[in-house]
Amino acid sequence: MYGADMGSLALQVNTGGGWTSLWSVSGQQQGAEGSAWKQNSVDLSAYAGEASCQIRFFATRGAGNFL
Repeated sequence: MYGADMGSLALQVNTGGGWTSLWSVSGQQQGAEGSAWKQNSVDLSAYAGEASCQIRFFATRGAGNFL
């Protein structure tokens, strides 16, 4: 996620009651083009006992032009 017009990225979970965001980031994340990617981890152990659990990455496009 490099550039002035980056959107957002979220990790969401749904156990049957709708989607809930567990983690999100928006805007430029790298200090320079070609910099190492940032890493993150999210603890999902709270959902281990659920009968049904869906996870998704939800991305929102920024305002910039894309090639």
